[in-house]
Amino acid sequence: GTHLDINSNVVTGVGPTSGATQNGIQIAFGAAGSVQGNSVANLVWSPCISAQVCQAIATGILVLDSDDVRIENNSVGVTQGGVLIQGGHGEIEDNSVFDTMVFDGISIIGDRN
Repeated sequence: GTHLDINSNVVTGVGPTSGATQNGIQIAFGAAGSVQGNSVANLVWSPCISAQVCQAIATGILVLDSDDVRIENNSVGVTQGGVLIQGGHGEIEDNSVFDTMVFDGISIIGDRN
């Protein structure tokens, strides 16, 4: 399968927008790898003002349906969800997550994380 390493990038969203929901860095659909030393910020989908009304969420670092992803030494802020892993064997270590609106700063869903 696909393996990638996403290291030392700066990802800045457009800020509050009602257009497309923004995700800063995404690994999905079976890919594995690492996300290290990145700065991700300013990702806000304007219609999402509370958990009860959100149809989508702007996430700083999103891992979706993937296993064996390591997220380390990143700075993630001004998002609606800071770091979200939905998969197995994920590792999250030494990240700075700040100003997360609506949902959790770090959320992990899956096995053996």
